[in-house]
Amino acid sequence: MEPGLIKDIAPYIAAVVAMTGWFITNALNRKQKKYDFFIATLEKQVNQLNGPIFYRIKSMMTQQDRKKKLEDLLDTTKYLASTDSPIFVEIDSKLLSIHNQLIELYYKYEYEPTKYNKLLLCKKFALFYAVSSDTLRDKNLILTRQYSWLYRMSFVGTLKRIVMESFKFIIECMIPITQILLILWIPYFILYFQNLMKESLFITDILNNYGILILCNIISLTITIILFSYDFVFTQYKIPELLKKRKHNGEKHTKDQLSDEMITSNYLIEKWDLYTREEITLIEKASLRVSRMV
Repeated sequence: MEPGLIKDIAPYIAAVVAMTGWFITNALNRKQKKYDFFIATLEKQVNQLNGPIFYRIKSMMTQQDRKKKLEDLLDTTKYLASTDSPIFVEIDSKLLSIHNQLIELYYKYEYEPTKYNKLLLCKKFALFYAVSSDTLRDKNLILTRQYSWLYRMSFVGTLKRIVMESFKFIIECMIPITQILLILWIPYFILYFQNLMKESLFITDILNNYGILILCNIISLTITIILFSYDFVFTQYKIPELLKKRKHNGEKHTKDQLSDEMITSNYLIEKWDLYTREEITLIEKASLRVSRMV
């Protein structure tokens, strides 16, 4: 290993640091603008579409009269198909796709009001409600991400609040610092493999030339681990958010494994009491017999 390796690698480090700083600053500015637009869009969707539609459907399905439920279902579907529908503020592709299928089935039922077409419409409506419910929960999770922390800070003393806000600032700073220190290994590895082709390298060479970076990485990783451990026991700033996301993703994964048929049957039969399982079976069998005759 040449003794002037640090001198040779210094320009690479300076270039990487400068490019990394510019990239991070530019990326953060763009990310903040996109995030602000994203949050504003979510708030608009929750206030104009997901929230009102969700509670409208939930309210009408608590009625005891099955005939009234079906009438309200048709009225709501007609409203979703009209030019006044708030669906136009939605950007979720899955929900939009189900909405389009729902409207097609609604017009089909209007043209040919058979029991089977009504059943298909009710099934698609139930699926639309289920996906709307998940979408509303996802959006509320995003919008209220910082709410629990701000709520807790409103009820603590001044000194404790200063300590906890300082901890929040430190942990938010340590995460990108650790990432930058790991990025700085890139020029070292480039030069390492260049010299590896010229001569053999030993662990002592690596420690002598890369010791400072190794030490900085060890310190940053240790501090980050300590901060997360402290957070888990005392402040609970990052850890609850990560656990909440993990639990939410687990529930969502389990629900994604259910078929649309199982979801719609669950709503139509068990929750909304629009049909019995026997009624659904009879309608489907009757439709199958008619299709075979045709």
